[in-house]
Amino acid sequence: MFKKILRIKNYGIFKSYDWNTDPCPCEFEKRNIIYGWNYSGKTTLSRIFSSFEHGYMHPDFSSGEFEVVLSDNTRYRQNNLVNLPYSVRVFNSDFIDQNLEWKNGIKPILMLGEEGIELQKELDLLNKIYRERKNILNDINNKTKDINKILNKGATDKAGEIRKNLGVTPFNRTPHLEKYINIVIDNINNHLLSEDEYKKELSIINSEKRDNIDEINLISEVDIYKEKINTLFSKVAIREAILELKNNQLLESWVEKGIKINKGSEKCKFCGNTIPEDLFLNLEKHFTKAVDKLNSDINNLYNEFISKKIKIELFDESRLYIDLRPEYKNLKAVLNLFLEKYNEDIEKISKKIEEKYYRKDESYSLDEFIDQSIVTKLNDTISNINKIVCEHVTRNNKLAETKKNSLEKLILHNTAEYLIDSDYLSQKEKIHRINKLSEKLARNISQLKEKSTNIERQISEEVKGADRINELLKLYFGKDDISIELNNENKYSLIRANNQAKNLSEGEKTAISFSYFLAKLQDKDTDITNCIVYIDDPISSLDSNHLYNTFSMIKSCLKDAHQVFVSTHNYEFFKILKGDAIFKEYRNKNKVSSLYIIKRKAHDESEILDIPTTLKSYNSEYHYLFSLIYNFYINPNANEYIIYNLPNMLRKLLEIYTSFKVPKTTIKLNQRIDKIINDDIVSLRVYKFINHISHSDSLNFNYEFPQLDECQSIVSDVLTAIQSNDLEHYNGMVGLV
Repeated sequence: MFKKILRIKNYGIFKSYDWNTDPCPCEFEKRNIIYGWNYSGKTTLSRIFSSFEHGYMHPDFSSGEFEVVLSDNTRYRQNNLVNLPYSVRVFNSDFIDQNLEWKNGIKPILMLGEEGIELQKELDLLNKIYRERKNILNDINNKTKDINKILNKGATDKAGEIRKNLGVTPFNRTPHLEKYINIVIDNINNHLLSEDEYKKELSIINSEKRDNIDEINLISEVDIYKEKINTLFSKVAIREAILELKNNQLLESWVEKGIKINKGSEKCKFCGNTIPEDLFLNLEKHFTKAVDKLNSDINNLYNEFISKKIKIELFDESRLYIDLRPEYKNLKAVLNLFLEKYNEDIEKISKKIEEKYYRKDESYSLDEFIDQSIVTKLNDTISNINKIVCEHVTRNNKLAETKKNSLEKLILHNTAEYLIDSDYLSQKEKIHRINKLSEKLARNISQLKEKSTNIERQISEEVKGADRINELLKLYFGKDDISIELNNENKYSLIRANNQAKNLSEGEKTAISFSYFLAKLQDKDTDITNCIVYIDDPISSLDSNHLYNTFSMIKSCLKDAHQVFVSTHNYEFFKILKGDAIFKEYRNKNKVSSLYIIKRKAHDESEILDIPTTLKSYNSEYHYLFSLIYNFYINPNANEYIIYNLPNMLRKLLEIYTSFKVPKTTIKLNQRIDKIINDDIVSLRVYKFINHISHSDSLNFNYEFPQLDECQSIVSDVLTAIQSNDLEHYNGMVGLV
């Protein structure tokens, strides 16, 4: 059984509780009573026990810590809740919320007779297998959901990228991207573009229509001139050469031109002298008609060949579509290099033709000619440029269609990219395998469920939970006022006078809830002899005449429980519990019960202590409260924490005192205080002190606590009021203290 709660940290009102801090409470026994006022931490403590019942932390205290010690000194912490050697059952407000639906009824409790034991064993086994396989099915279905969730998120993100980057609207995961996935899925890599290809297609869809461009003419062949030139170079002009002219080519050329200019003239047009009669005869011997013919051939061939030099006016690259510009720019540079080399060769050969003027009497041939590969490369380059021009013109003529095709390529690329990045094919194959397994499991689970249902039908007559709850309700109320019946929806319906019970009071709800809890302790899943039971405030909202009924039920139903804890804020109920033999501290000189009090030692922290001697000694809470308040009055500094509880203590003391001093129940507390304190100012001050500070609508409030001198003043006012109204009573109480 539980021996002690060694420590509690950051768990609601228990900020840093340590069991071993002086004063150290005694260890838990088989029976334990915990007394404490509202908001002192009783329900919070019960939630530590319920953590062991459910196997997980209460969601409101998920970051809290605690450590408990069992009777064999083994320890359990908040991260080790499932291996406790006992079952734990807790009744508190959480139990009521989780198990009872006042509009829809209460879940039934299965209680079996001896005849149904074997059937129940078979049903338990089937249900165990069913739950295990159901959990496996849920796990694999969740795995499928997780994979699909990741794939869908990736697809949604990719659709968003396409919509944003490519300007396609609308474009969503469904139906747009899914359509392209079906296109790409069979051959993903075929739809991928290189970085340059992607940029090219992107520039196309962003381009605007441009002007057309004319193609460039190819360069004509010049090989035919090689033969013409060699023919010219093989010709020789036979003549009687004037030696002086022959040896002076410049002079020879000048004379040759002079003959043409002065022929038929008597005087020289250069110098004005008379031309000798035999001069032209001698010169004609030097320059014959053959020479004239050869000179004419040289001149004609030179002019014809030199005209083969090429000048190509290339268009500006800005006229092209952006994606066509880089290739054109490269081709343009290559073309200019080849063109320069070609024109250099033309110039070089032309000079060789010109040299024939001075080698008319020689027969020779060309030693080199224009590199034909240059011409080929020139024309290849021009052809490639013309392809770009053709692409440009074609795109101009079919721009809308070209853009559409480029956009399609880009979308297909993005789709293929998504399929690769998400490992789509592998994940879909995994989903397929999981779905096959899921279908098989689902069929098996359905068969198990059908078999379990058949067995449940056989043992349905053994369901006795409703009868047991009705027995407990009768014990609670002393009559058959409220009962439960099993309805067609396999839930308990609440019946009052043969009709559906409505408008249940809080007390009735508490009674039904507690009866249901006690009945569940007798179900097939609970071995009461190995069970630790914690009951938190079972008489909340109940009339005082039900206190004994509640106690009787606890004593009867929990007599065989391994260990019992009962917490309460009601002093009368506490007194009933501690006065009965089952909760007596000692039985046959053996300690079997422990009594505790939970109290705040500060505004945001509580502690667990042994029950004070005064609470054991006095027969009423009024005596106990009077002793605490009077001791504070005598020595305010004896207990520094008492001021945190003082407003509550004073309120409760005045409620009890004024209730028998002014017994009319219709008079409110502030009016009763006015009856015992004649000074209106003092009366209002006392009421505000006990009412404002001791009450709050929230468990998470922050107090602005009174100062010590203020507490002393209020306590003095209250005790003076009691003394002035009932001196004999006051003196008797002081004497008792």
